[in-house]
Amino acid sequence: SVDCQRAHRSEHKPACKLGAAEIKERPNFKPPKPLELSPEARILRSEVISLKATALPLPTRNREERQAKVGQLRVLYEKVEAYEILLEEERLE
Repeated sequence: SVDCQRAHRSEHKPACKLGAAEIKERPNFKPPKPLELSPEARILRSEVISLKATALPLPTRNREERQAKVGQLRVLYEKVEAYEILLEEERLE
């Protein structure tokens, strides 16, 4: 559990490092390539991050505020979907 790992971090850390070293020694191990984002993907990513911060649903009884939040969440969903499609296209190139 997470609590166990936090309480016994000094004991878990060497075991994790050993496990990672063993994986890297495998003949078919290939480290993942760092993903370089296109300018368009960077812009979408920053928009998604800022929208996530502002579009979080807040409990409200005001109908207009709820509708505004729903609109923000729709925009966020569209941006996330566009970002994921763009990332997938860049990975395939």
